[in-house]
Amino acid sequence: FKDEEDYKNAFKDFIGKLPTDGFLIANHDDDNAREVAESKKDVQKIFFSLKDKSADWYFDGNQVIHNGEIVGEMNLSIPGDFNMMNAICGLILRSIIDPPVAVSLENINNFKGTWRRFEELGDFDGIKVISDYAHHPTAIRKTLAAAHEKYPDQKICSIFQPHQYNRTKHFISEFANAFGDAEYVIIPDIYKVRDKKEDLEAISAEELVNELKK
Repeated sequence: FKDEEDYKNAFKDFIGKLPTDGFLIANHDDDNAREVAESKKDVQKIFFSLKDKSADWYFDGNQVIHNGEIVGEMNLSIPGDFNMMNAICGLILRSIIDPPVAVSLENINNFKGTWRRFEELGDFDGIKVISDYAHHPTAIRKTLAAAHEKYPDQKICSIFQPHQYNRTKHFISEFANAFGDAEYVIIPDIYKVRDKKEDLEAISAEELVNELKK
């Protein structure tokens, strides 16, 4: 994508394919998501929020509220506000397909997570080892924030292998500012994926480490 506008246009094209009897579930807390959603005039839009009571669905602490009424309580075993947003999207979808959502909420609360999404692998010498696929700056920030949320009194060591030379070069300044919630950061060599020779010569793991040190 050339720029943010180009990126938003891709989503506008995507939701443009929705039929008139379709539904669009969108994040009310994100300005870009709201703008994209409002560009589609002929479908029913359902907005969710982590805090805004003007949204169709929102959270009040752990309580899920729909149109001013308490649906139930969401107590996820996996941390992070992004997981709460993912979960409420699933709940909203269930409410469209089959309105009683009590069973879905119970299943969501019993969900233990999935492979490489804040996956707790176990303990080693008192150190809890967690695997996560976060490979771009926003995901890294969210994942480290989730780790601090779940383990507020623990120090965090982030071992991050950059994925793709081209991406590392393009987002180097964003990567450099993504690890604020980690006390220690370890950077191995960049993982090569679809990279050309000029990409390999344009960036190195050492350069990313130097940016992090700044």
